Amino acid sequence: MSDYKKFNNVLLTAYQKYANTRDLIAKKQEILSRLATKKDAKILFVGFNPLCLGLDNFGITEVDEPVLEFLREQGKTFTEVDLTNTQPWDYVLAMDEYYTFAESDEEQQQKIRVLSAVTGSRLITTLRDYKNLNYRDKEFSMPVSVVNDNDRTIYLEYHMHGGTSHWDSMVYDLDGENNQLHGPYKRMPMYFKQLAKFSMDGGAKSFLVQKNMMWKGLIRRNFEHVISIEYDK
Repeated sequence: MSDYKKFNNVLLTAYQKYANTRDLIAKKQEILSRLATKKDAKILFVGFNPLCLGLDNFGITEVDEPVLEFLREQGKTFTEVDLTNTQPWDYVLAMDEYYTFAESDEEQQQKIRVLSAVTGSRLITTLRDYKNLNYRDKEFSMPVSVVNDNDRTIYLEYHMHGGTSHWDSMVYDLDGENNQLHGPYKRMPMYFKQLAKFSMDGGAKSFLVQKNMMWKGLIRRNFEHVISIEYDK
């Protein structure tokens, strides 16, 4: 199982602990309302994304059985997609720094090529600005406290760097009784210019880091830049 799939199982568990999931989804809805504007569009989610729970029909990939089972329990109509055997989707959402879950430049480039091939209109993804990242943000992500009527869970990401180009991410899941450690997940940075070049090589028409639009994940307070990459298929 890929590290990104394992990481998404943690995201699902965190989502299920939030008390007000409806409000959580609503806060992220702007991304779809502004960037996925085609009527009756086909939308593919790469990994677990709370936004999919607001849709009636969608595709999903890079997830494990716990996510699929949860979507079935929610009564969602979806298609589990094999990225090597699918027609282009109007919009593809690959959030939570999908492209940083890699062990080599070639693996990152392959991820870009694959998603470029299955995107018909627009690919939406997120990244932190690794070129200008404060050194204090490289070791830890900002922790988040998830509170509901029964308990409080703290999520903390610790990044163990093995040089300038790779790190292992660990997620501490702390509720005071059943503390858990998830990972390590193999990671490496992806820079805006790097993603733009490889996307253009994959057939993209334009690349834009959105202004005044940020993404905040489920287990960290850090904001990620929302990036839209245009295709014409």
